[in-house]
Amino acid sequence: MHERGIHERGRSTAALTGLLRWGDGARFAIVLLALGSLCIPGLAEEENSAENSSDYWLTIAYGLSANGSYEEAIEAYDNAILIDPENGIFWINKANALGRLNRTDEAIEAYQKALDITNNTLKTNPQNCIAWSDKGLLLHNVGNFEEAVRAFDNATDIDPEYEMAWMMKGVIQASELHRYDEAVLAFDGALQANPEDAQAWSLKGDALKESGRQAEAEAAYAKARELEYETMSALSLAITNVVSVGEDEFIEMANDGNEAQIFKGLILTIDGKESVVLPDFALGPGERIRFHLGEDESNETDVYLNGDLSLDDVAGNLTLKDSAGTLDKFAAYWTPEETSEYWIEKGRKLQRTESYEDALNALNNATDIDPQNAMAWLIKANILGPNLGRYNESLDACDKALQINPDDADAWCLKGLILMNLGRPAEESLAAFDGAVELDLQNGFAWYLKGGALQRLGRETEAEAAFAKAEELGFTSPFAGTLAITNISAAGEDELVEISNYLEDAKNLEGWTLVIDEDETRSAVFPEYTLEPAGTVRVHFGEGKDTESDLFMNSEITLNDTATSVTLRDESRMEVSFLGFENLPDGGAMMRRR
Repeated sequence: MHERGIHERGRSTAALTGLLRWGDGARFAIVLLALGSLCIPGLAEEENSAENSSDYWLTIAYGLSANGSYEEAIEAYDNAILIDPENGIFWINKANALGRLNRTDEAIEAYQKALDITNNTLKTNPQNCIAWSDKGLLLHNVGNFEEAVRAFDNATDIDPEYEMAWMMKGVIQASELHRYDEAVLAFDGALQANPEDAQAWSLKGDALKESGRQAEAEAAYAKARELEYETMSALSLAITNVVSVGEDEFIEMANDGNEAQIFKGLILTIDGKESVVLPDFALGPGERIRFHLGEDESNETDVYLNGDLSLDDVAGNLTLKDSAGTLDKFAAYWTPEETSEYWIEKGRKLQRTESYEDALNALNNATDIDPQNAMAWLIKANILGPNLGRYNESLDACDKALQINPDDADAWCLKGLILMNLGRPAEESLAAFDGAVELDLQNGFAWYLKGGALQRLGRETEAEAAFAKAEELGFTSPFAGTLAITNISAAGEDELVEISNYLEDAKNLEGWTLVIDEDETRSAVFPEYTLEPAGTVRVHFGEGKDTESDLFMNSEITLNDTATSVTLRDESRMEVSFLGFENLPDGGAMMRRR
């Protein structure tokens, strides 16, 4: 079974690029196969051009492509190329038409020819920012995303006001490389060039949301709405994955719009030859569905077509249309080269599906290929620790990432969290969070983590200042709007839980109950006690004297210091919060919430 590289475009795109919202809670779709930014003669000025000029044949080819006569269009492009073989736009459009006919090798050769022409232009004039942008488009089309970003970097270095180069760089960083923080920086570059570009604000919001910066994302979306940004009214459906070879070949699709949609009468064509009308289906925003080519029983997320269709083992293309003309998608798929970037992306996909051991194997392949790839080590650390509970190995991988790139604030944040889960002294995790803040003073998450470490050290004034800074930067606590169990201490004689109030109002806990290990016979009932907003109370199960922030239940309850859970229920016995932990063989602790 092989995962495929996918390059998807909407056939209606007519100029540089189409930039669309993405699904799974968010996904960028990028359309860079269209005409490119290479200079195109003004066709209106060419109405009286002599027959058999290159512009004449270009006009003919455009018309033939528009009505789906791709074979004839290729002949017209060939005539234009015979007259002007160094015109890159002819080669690009020929490549597009070849792709429509599943002549993939020929299409790649045509794109490469256009790339050679662009490289020759850059040798003559290396300060031509438009040529660098053309090169970026072409590199993307042949699947070389890293080099494509470098080409757009050159374009924006030459002309920092070149908005479209910033936009295309941002979309590739997000859609192909999943570097959302870098995508945000690229969209910021576009907005410096044109602060009134509503689409750039919306795309920036998408990237911020994907990187977990929700408050900043909402601010960007608000700005896009203020500028009257509107998404397309056409059907929004993306081809997100193709799996072939083996017994279960399937095509995955997702609703990449913002509203629930019903898809009726869609026609799927494979490699320009075999077609099938798909059963009608409905998807909410970000929801996915898989169409399997084999036989089995269908359900809401997996539909079996029970037919004789099959996918090419190496490469091919898919076309998805509806009869109303509101949807026309074309996607090429291929088996990608197994680079470190390929294995990183594969690992991320497996991590998202909770296939953690397989994800770890993919990341091991990435670091074997490129031992100096800091991102690969960082993702490996995240899988080993939070996902698999192997925190000592996680710490080693995180340290490796920081050894390669000590200026990565996110890596310092992860290291601090790993140290916390290993039960290391709070001073060690604080040092890591300090490192993150020093590198990125605008990182609200790092400030929030620093506040938590300071709070554990009893440095309340400094903790409050750090939390306030996080809030100022737009970071919202994951506990915002809740009353939650935030810590369990099961070691030593003084066993306790901490409960914090993140609500706007004070809460009287009288009659509330703490239930241990979900065993109702092991529970403690609160006396009258009011927990103020932003307040925390330590609830001790043993004996002692109550204070403003400490309650002693004077019970005989003991916690299991290896694994335990505590449930907080209100006076009506409704569950308010749950926290469990398990000490792991390597010395770490796995926390559980629900």
